[in-house]
Amino acid sequence: MTIEELLDILVSDKPSEILKNNEESLFKLIPELRRCKGFNQNNIWHPYDVLEHIYHVVDGVPSELVLRLAALFHDVGKPSTYTLDDNKVVHFYNHWVESKRIFDSSIIFDGLDEALRNLISNLIYYHDISVPKLND
Repeated sequence: MTIEELLDILVSDKPSEILKNNEESLFKLIPELRRCKGFNQNNIWHPYDVLEHIYHVVDGVPSELVLRLAALFHDVGKPSTYTLDDNKVVHFYNHWVESKRIFDSSIIFDGLDEALRNLISNLIYYHDISVPKLND
C-alpha cells in the first residue's frame, strides 16, 4: 500500500473494510498500528481492541481526508501509554500526546501541505477535549 492508496481508501464509503483486508500493507506503512491490533482497552466504554476502535471511528467521521486521517491516528498512542492503577482500572494518560508524536514523526506524510499536517496534528492532539455546545 502506498500513501496515495491509503488516502484514497480513507475517503471511500467504508474504509475499515478495505483497511482490514490489507492490514499487513497498512502495518508496513504505519507500523505503530500493529501494536493496536488485539490491544484490549479493558474499559466498558471501549469494548473493542484499539485497532477495531480506530476503524469504527474512521468509518464514523465524515468522508473528509483531514478528519479520516486524524481518526486513523487519534488513539494510535494508547499501547505506549497503558497504565493500570491500584484499583485495576486501565488508563491511557496523555495518549493524545503520543498519538500526535507518532503522526508528526511519520515521514510518509511529508508530501502533505504543512498547514494540512498541522491541522491533522491538532485534531489528534485535541480529540479528547470536550467543547461546550453553544446556544443559537
